[in-house]
Amino acid sequence: MNEEKFSNSDDVFDDVQTSYESDTTDEQGEEISQKSNMSPIDYIYKFITVLGLQTKYYFKKIFINFFILIASPIVKLFEFFKLVIVYFIDFLRRANKNVIKEAEYFFNDLAVARLLIKQNKSANKHQREKTPSLLMRFYKTAVQKHRSFLKRTLSYVLPTLALIVLISVINGFSNLNFALDVNYNNTHIGYIENENVFRHAKEILEQRLEIGGEEYKDSVVSQPEYKIAVVDLSELSDANDICEQIIANSDSGLTTACGIYVDNKFIGSVKNETDASSVFKSYISAYCRSNNIDQDNPQVVLDLVEKISYIQGLYSENTLMDSDDLREYILTHNKSEICKYTADKANSAQDICNENNLSSEQFYAINPNLDNNSTIKKGETVNIIRSIPFINVTVSKTETEIKTVKFKTVEIKTDSLYQGVSKVITPGSDGEKEVVTLVTFIDGKKVSSKEISSTVTKEPIDKKIYIGTKPVPNNVKIYGTQSGAFIWPTVGANTVTSGFGYRYIFGGTSFHRGIDIAGSGANGKPVVASASGTVEKVTSSNTGYGYSVVINHGNGIKTRYAHCQAGSICVKVGQSVVQGQMIAKIGNTGNSTGPHLHFEIIYNGSYANPLNYLSR
Repeated sequence: MNEEKFSNSDDVFDDVQTSYESDTTDEQGEEISQKSNMSPIDYIYKFITVLGLQTKYYFKKIFINFFILIASPIVKLFEFFKLVIVYFIDFLRRANKNVIKEAEYFFNDLAVARLLIKQNKSANKHQREKTPSLLMRFYKTAVQKHRSFLKRTLSYVLPTLALIVLISVINGFSNLNFALDVNYNNTHIGYIENENVFRHAKEILEQRLEIGGEEYKDSVVSQPEYKIAVVDLSELSDANDICEQIIANSDSGLTTACGIYVDNKFIGSVKNETDASSVFKSYISAYCRSNNIDQDNPQVVLDLVEKISYIQGLYSENTLMDSDDLREYILTHNKSEICKYTADKANSAQDICNENNLSSEQFYAINPNLDNNSTIKKGETVNIIRSIPFINVTVSKTETEIKTVKFKTVEIKTDSLYQGVSKVITPGSDGEKEVVTLVTFIDGKKVSSKEISSTVTKEPIDKKIYIGTKPVPNNVKIYGTQSGAFIWPTVGANTVTSGFGYRYIFGGTSFHRGIDIAGSGANGKPVVASASGTVEKVTSSNTGYGYSVVINHGNGIKTRYAHCQAGSICVKVGQSVVQGQMIAKIGNTGNSTGPHLHFEIIYNGSYANPLNYLSR
């Protein structure tokens, strides 16, 4: 049937080939007819097309032949297995039919035997046959009659029973847990799965010996004895349990304990770490009581300077201590530290050694830059060794302080003012900030201070100043040196003839709003701007202030220059003037008793004593 399928497939492919060949022939004819019109590229294209079709045809043919070659043996093998299976099923069916038929005969004979035994029991005494002899006769008859059936039954039953027994035995033994009973120093210390558990326990013991600072010796762990035992899984011990048992049953004088280390230095061991830590906590509490420190204050952090470590391990029993022993050790032991010593007078090295209970070797060892001939001068600092408690308490607490935030000065350049002239636009104002600092004390001495937060509560206000960039004209003469203060307003006249305040003049007492400046030959000497500013007012009169000038310096500050010489004023209203620039000459105009300059400083409409602000 399969061969017919493949034959049909070949026919199909033959048709395809025939079609392909006819197509090829037609194409070749057409190619010959059009040969004169074909270019080289057309030749190449035709060649590739023919090559592709030929390749497709031959590959299909090869694939079909290969498939037939492979599939044929597989089909035959499948048919063979099919016949074997059919034969085996038929054999089982016939064998089973024979067994069932023999079993029916056998069980019918058993039923007959039971009936005869029952009738034998109900027969009279003389006709009754003994039951054992009757059973034996039935047995012989059954064996002779059904020998083949019984042999076949036993051939099935006995192997089955043997298999059941074997499975039961294997299952029973597989559920048993065998272990090693470990006997160490004539003492049972546990059950382990294998010897690797004991070796691991030994390694743990070695590590704990190293942690405890004890030098490991092979004699610490002796060789155990092993016996095989059947145990429950819950009875097995791990390496840590065996390690503890080895320690408990060892004669090495070692014990499992908690080592106490202060700055990585071993001082002893305890059985209970909690008791040890409570000793150090009580030491801190006692320190707080003696120094009036509120231990419950959340802003106070208490700790120990020294690093306290607790390390579990194996330690010698001689190092064990209880809470009282540890407390006594802390209180009775001291340690030394190098600190600075400042001489309050000229001393020799020996004097300092005697004062601080130091030997010369110790002193020069910590002061290698000094020798026997060195003299320590007053105020010079050297190193000394002092004794301090074995345990020291650090007290850290927060301190809150209000600090000033300085304002910044912002300079704004402007060409409306002369060079060297400045004008305050906005006076600066300092701000405030709340600074929280963590301060640490040791033995009552401040050892560190760390700012942990800073909050600005009042923002500073920048000071803004106009800085003049306008060049000073060549015809403007500057007297004296410019400064930020008010300079002396006259040149060559330095005598104050009448001060600021109440005075008697013109037959009565009046308040003098400024100062009068005169001197020998004062008439006609220069009057200069005491500070830079803008001319606000110019008065030309022989009454009151006479010829006078008012300069506005900004920020509510003005200056007045009065009783100037007639016709000497050389500035005009709105003009910018520079500190030290001549604005007039000393005269005797207005209500004046002689040549002098009346000078005023006005702040927000109020008069101030010029002598408090003038610099010469």
